[in-house]
Amino acid sequence: MPKIPAKIIGRNIDIDTDFLETHELILPDIIRYFEDKCRQVQNKDPNIVDTQKVAIVAALKIASELFKVKGMHNNISDSYEKKINEMIKLIDETGFVN
Repeated sequence: MPKIPAKIIGRNIDIDTDFLETHELILPDIIRYFEDKCRQVQNKDPNIVDTQKVAIVAALKIASELFKVKGMHNNISDSYEKKINEMIKLIDETGFVN
């Protein structure tokens, strides 16, 4: 897939969607999300003016969110797996056969 030109935190960049493993149709949403995170960083600490530092802190915030979501996903998966195993055990104990 060709590189897609974009302007992110005031810098022009060509984005290779294959490298990002994303579809070009959702790329504008991803860029908006990232820029929102960058603005949050800048608003929280106006002394950070270097766009690379802003981008790094924003990327770390996004990575932190990802780890939280992955943790929640794992907890939910573990919970469902436990419930499924309990149901299988109950079915086995009752001797219910289809």
